[in-house]
Amino acid sequence: MIPYPASAWQKVGFDAVRRAVRDEIRSEAGEGVFDAWSAFRSVDAVRAEMRRVAELQAVLESDERIPFESTPDVTDALRRAAPRDAMLAVEDLLDVARLIQVAAQVRAWFAGAPNRCPNVREDLLELDVPAALVGTIGQAIGDDGSVLDTASPELGRIRRALLNTRNQVRESALRALRAAIAAGWATEEQPTLRAGRMVIPVRAEARRKVQGFVHDVSATGQTVYVEPAASLDLNNDVRALELEEVREVERIRRHLTDAVRTHRHALAAAVQIMARLDLWLAKARVAHRMDASMPDVGTDGRVDVKGGRSASLVLHFETEGKGRPVVPFNLRMGPDCAMIVISGPNAGGKSVAMKAVGLMAAMVAHGLLLPVHPGSRFDLFDALMVDIGDEQSLEDDLSTFSSHLTNLTHILAESTPSTLVLIDEAGTGTDPEAGGAIAQAVLEALVDRGARTVVTTHFGPLKVFAHDREGVENASMMFDQARLAPTYRLEVGLPGSSFAAEIADRVGLPASIIHRARELMGDGRLRADALIAELVSKVAAAERHERETARAYREVEEQRRKLEERLSSVREEAEVMRTQALAEAEGIVKGANRLVERTIREIRESQAAREQTEAARSRLVEARENVQSRIKGQAGKQKKQTSGRRVADVGRPGTGTLSIGDQVRIDGGEAVGEVLSMSGKEVVVALGSMHVRAKPDRLTKVGGKKKQEVRVRQVGTTAGGASIQDVSTRLDIRGFRVDEAAAAVVPFLDRALAAGLDRVDILHGKGTGALRLAVAELLDATPHVADHHEAPLDEGGAGVTVVRLA
Repeated sequence: MIPYPASAWQKVGFDAVRRAVRDEIRSEAGEGVFDAWSAFRSVDAVRAEMRRVAELQAVLESDERIPFESTPDVTDALRRAAPRDAMLAVEDLLDVARLIQVAAQVRAWFAGAPNRCPNVREDLLELDVPAALVGTIGQAIGDDGSVLDTASPELGRIRRALLNTRNQVRESALRALRAAIAAGWATEEQPTLRAGRMVIPVRAEARRKVQGFVHDVSATGQTVYVEPAASLDLNNDVRALELEEVREVERIRRHLTDAVRTHRHALAAAVQIMARLDLWLAKARVAHRMDASMPDVGTDGRVDVKGGRSASLVLHFETEGKGRPVVPFNLRMGPDCAMIVISGPNAGGKSVAMKAVGLMAAMVAHGLLLPVHPGSRFDLFDALMVDIGDEQSLEDDLSTFSSHLTNLTHILAESTPSTLVLIDEAGTGTDPEAGGAIAQAVLEALVDRGARTVVTTHFGPLKVFAHDREGVENASMMFDQARLAPTYRLEVGLPGSSFAAEIADRVGLPASIIHRARELMGDGRLRADALIAELVSKVAAAERHERETARAYREVEEQRRKLEERLSSVREEAEVMRTQALAEAEGIVKGANRLVERTIREIRESQAAREQTEAARSRLVEARENVQSRIKGQAGKQKKQTSGRRVADVGRPGTGTLSIGDQVRIDGGEAVGEVLSMSGKEVVVALGSMHVRAKPDRLTKVGGKKKQEVRVRQVGTTAGGASIQDVSTRLDIRGFRVDEAAAAVVPFLDRALAAGLDRVDILHGKGTGALRLAVAELLDATPHVADHHEAPLDEGGAGVTVVRLA
């Protein structure tokens, strides 16, 4: 992206974003890459860069940590290591080892998980550093920069010999010093070093009394430092060993430098890869601070900002520690809308909104994520051209208006559909009527060229132009008329009023002046401002109504969801009851079959006539088929009723009075029972082998009293019957998910209700409280729950909910 003028980046606030990224750089090489950082020209390069930054931002938001640390820039050291027999300083060798160590750690981290940051991983796997060289350098050079005795066997030998010889020199000097002290020629008790040789302090007047060489004289001239003759040869040996040590250290450094030279190309590549990673991480940290996301990026000149915020303002408020939120805005430009004309009061945020769009264009071009909601789009533009601020120049004899015209001339000559244009306060700097006309002509030409343009203005004719011209949209910065203060909220589709008189009144301008100003503006201008103010007020009211409607809709949807869940649970329970009933009927049929066979056997044993036996068998077979047919018909009828029942039928009480013998359903369930007795507020209903007590308003009448029929019943108890003795009064759902808990609680309550229980306990534990709240919401939505509350401390406290059934 090409900026115009050269200060365009600064004018839209990109310098603040660059500073934020610069502050996050951790390495010397990263600083070099940052200094060379420029805008991308390819949309593919922008997308690739954004994907890398987004992946690293996700890592920052997780519990994982990339083992990246500050690394030195060894580029110059690698250059100095290139010639044969070159010898790097120990500091350079330590820097190389540090680079290799961090690079190896980073590569291992990315290689450890194939799905981790795939786009960054692709670049980081190119790291090919000689990991063994770290150990070689570490064995030879200590952390303090000293060459270790373990660097080579020869160095160890030399240093041991040097230590031994120095000790001999010291003993020899001590003997000479003690003799001088005994003779009164010296007073100090310790020898010292001069020019690297061991000497003893002797009084100046006695210097000829001690055999040796004078190496130095004290500042007062009263003491001379003499190397005793007995120490001469030993001092020479020390000096020779020190020279051997220097030569061996240099040989070791050359050897290590040779190893570095062998891998210098791989190390140079590692420097660049680690520097790029440093920049990507810096971008990711800034994105994390702004809560930014990756927009879609294309080349069609489309802008669809959702929940956008000015990046420079976000960073400014964060740096200042004000904690002030930035008001988001929505804005769209594309084939159907090439220009947005923003109007509104002074200090209302027009220029901030316009610059925020330009800043986003600059950030996209530099591969930065934007402070927008996910799902936004911001295409890559070829150029960003701005006419913002006062560019007057005494040297060039340019007035404010002339500088605007100079900028507009260049913009008109270079603008294309791939150009983003920002014009602040269009038409200012000269006579309002002439300035407005020129501004409108410029805007018309920009629309014809298809350039994406954002304009701020106070001129009424430009608002009319935006309303009338196809491809141009009005937008306004909203103003709170009650508080006479801007809201900094952008509203696309409406022109804005300057609210000049209202703001003047707020700051204390005399009322007479304001009244006279209104007279001078004329009725037409006043009516226009009043109309705009009324539109703004109505839009605000409509938005409040929309928010309230949306909230009500969400509440209704939540209730509908709960009802559907309840209906599903009731249907499942009914299906269980139907299956149990069919199983009971099947048991009856099997019992009848056994009875038939036993009857036939008895007939045979009594030697009855063949014709009578066959007739009896025929009648029994017919009876069996009749029973099975009725069972199948009842099952089909129940299935059809289950699939065809509507949500509204659940729990609907029947109309009319109930009588003993009537067929009823409880709470809209599938099972049909018979009223056995009634006692005012309570009705006893027979459901199969169970007797259930229920209030009349829970019953739905589905038929009258059945005709009396004589049936053969199998003697014995029926499996599947429920009574208060065999129904549990406590349900343990600890460790369940919310959906699992709901699936367990509903049938548990239904069984307790069918057994006539008036209290049950649900054990959910304390934990985070999420399961307890979910159970409470489910109980609130269950019609036959009269009350529920936390159990007493001796019964479980907050970990148990006591349920009272109606």
